[in-house]
Amino acid sequence: MRKWYCSIVVKILALAVAMVGISYCVRVAEQFYTLNKSYQTVEEGDPLEYNGFTAFHTFIDYYEVYRSEEYIKTGALVDEEALETMRIRFAERLATEYDELEKEYENKYSEVEDEEVLVLLQNEYLIEKQKLDAQVEQQVENYRNSLIRSQLTEYSHIKDQYNDLNTKYDFFMYVSNGSIKTNIEEGIDSRDSASVIDHFSNLPMYDTYNIAYSEPYIFGYFVEEIPDTVSEVHIGIDKEYYESYVAKMEEQNFTLTSEEKEDLLRKVLLDLATGGVMYVVAALFLMIVSGRETTDDEIHFTVFDSIYMDLYTIITVCIVACSIPLAIEFFRFVVYNLTSTEFSNIVSIVAYLLGIYGICYLTTLSKRIKTHTLFKHTLIYAVCNKIFTLIHNQIMKATNTNEAVEKQSHSILAIIAGIMLVGIILVPGFFGILWEEEEILVTVMCQSCVCVVVWIILQRFMMKYVADLLEIKKGTELIRKGNLSYSIPLLKNNGLNVIADNINSISDGLKHSVEDAVTSEKTKVELVANVSHDLKTPLTSIVNYIDLLSRENVTEEESKHYIEILQLKSHQLKKLVEDLFELTNIQNGQIEAELSEICIDDLINQTLAEYEEDFEKKELSVRVTPLEQKSIIYADGNKMYRVLSNIFGNIVKYALDSTRVYITFDDLGDRLSVTFKNVANYEMNFEGAVMSERFIRGDKSRSSEGNGLGLAIAKSFLELQGDSLEVVNDGDLFKLTVFLHKKVEEKSEE
Repeated sequence: MRKWYCSIVVKILALAVAMVGISYCVRVAEQFYTLNKSYQTVEEGDPLEYNGFTAFHTFIDYYEVYRSEEYIKTGALVDEEALETMRIRFAERLATEYDELEKEYENKYSEVEDEEVLVLLQNEYLIEKQKLDAQVEQQVENYRNSLIRSQLTEYSHIKDQYNDLNTKYDFFMYVSNGSIKTNIEEGIDSRDSASVIDHFSNLPMYDTYNIAYSEPYIFGYFVEEIPDTVSEVHIGIDKEYYESYVAKMEEQNFTLTSEEKEDLLRKVLLDLATGGVMYVVAALFLMIVSGRETTDDEIHFTVFDSIYMDLYTIITVCIVACSIPLAIEFFRFVVYNLTSTEFSNIVSIVAYLLGIYGICYLTTLSKRIKTHTLFKHTLIYAVCNKIFTLIHNQIMKATNTNEAVEKQSHSILAIIAGIMLVGIILVPGFFGILWEEEEILVTVMCQSCVCVVVWIILQRFMMKYVADLLEIKKGTELIRKGNLSYSIPLLKNNGLNVIADNINSISDGLKHSVEDAVTSEKTKVELVANVSHDLKTPLTSIVNYIDLLSRENVTEEESKHYIEILQLKSHQLKKLVEDLFELTNIQNGQIEAELSEICIDDLINQTLAEYEEDFEKKELSVRVTPLEQKSIIYADGNKMYRVLSNIFGNIVKYALDSTRVYITFDDLGDRLSVTFKNVANYEMNFEGAVMSERFIRGDKSRSSEGNGLGLAIAKSFLELQGDSLEVVNDGDLFKLTVFLHKKVEEKSEE
């Protein structure tokens, strides 16, 4: 059974039936429009009354308010209080200029002792102040002229209205000063009130205004804002205009016979009943099948169902409450100026929109009732549920996090409960002495709401504060246990966040200190091992060869060979000890650099000349790329010679035979860089920066001569001068860059 009545086709047919019912109601409105026109008389319910009311005000404005262009140009209608207000406002805009002028002359007064000069300055001050006053008055005058121009424009508009209404309405007005204003040229004695009343009583429509009336009305409309000078007014419609209007209505065939009116009334009632029944039946059917589908038993919602039911209901009540008075006003003032086609179009659009809205509201209401969510899907419930859920979650979060937080939350609840008791009981009781008894309940409700809001704010703040404190506590415990890599996350409280950042900074500092200490200890161990190895090797050779020399069967040639080896090993041992002590003295600050101006180009060429024979033995070709001008640096000449000597010695030892060595200069502004590049004769499977450490050699096998202190000494000498050294390896390419300070040119004194 459900397969057919829950289908989309049946629902569309039901909606079509509802729209047909609305079309019947639209036809009822059209018939009522015709019927209302037929019952209407010219004397009652006609726009002539409203037009007469408009004509009344137009005549009053024309004769008594604006009077004439000359009268307006005199400024008689300008509100002097408004001008004075604008004068004050314009003066406030120039308040700065007034203050500066006053301060300027006060300073001048204090500097002058001659009374004659003082009088001249006072007169000068008055003249300058009058100039500012003149600016204010000019602005006020401009504002006054703009008001007069707008009044002239309004008078021109009223004059046009007067000319249009002058032939349609008779107007007679008494003014308190004894003058009379009227557009009636003849047939009336303006001084005889009986003649005036007799004239207007013979008109088809007329009304009278008198200043003595407590609630004056003209043609059924309340009169307000009439000048006090107007004491009595008579206004009525002209006979000729009235007769032409009646004839026009008769030409439009709005007059029906009594039988036609009864027949039309029966059609109105029949169509109203038919349309109403069709719409109600279709709406009830749609309410029954709303949310149902042929596939399952669940209730399905649409986008129209997402609106809160209380808002939906308020909108519906407002539409129903406003539609009745709006419909009355529509029929009373609008339909008489519309054709039946225009009326039908407007009514059709409004009726179909209201009909569809009604179907949407009823089906949504039905779905909410079926799912038992009528109250739950309201804005009031959503707000209250959000508040109570928030409170509940905060309490649960506090009680489930930590014992300390639980105690803290209990104390907070106790304090806030006391605040609520004071707010709900004591405060309303105190104000109840001053207020009426019926106002106490309202006060209790207001105080309760305020206390709940305060409770929520305090609860949220304190829970966040306690949570941040726990996070800091957790971080400090982990750091205390040795987890220096832990960092306290970003906190919600700015004040506590600063403390967390400080703790993170301390943790980072400790971490770096530990890493430095580990590295230093590792370096010491490696130093001892390397020194022991490098000292042991030549000493062992010396001991062995001395032992060989001490034997009796050693020939003279062998003795010479052993002595040469002993000299070489002793020289290596001496060189190692000297380099080690030199490096130690540099790092302990016992050696100072004597800085002076040096031409690095000449120093490099001089050092290259000393190593020329060594380069030739290994068939190394040197390529130097200097700058256009010679480079003057500020350094210690002896130390720089040792640096270059160690670098070239390192190249001779570890450069691949029959390759090129490149030396390039780069200008870095206040510094100069010299880069040495060569191809290594071994596999460099290490970081370049390690090469400048102590006892680090490129050849890990230690098959070559050297003690691994050459680049370390060079680096120490450069740092002693305030310079630096950088080592980079790219595959077998070894690149060493020295950064040097250039000569600082002294500026000549002007």
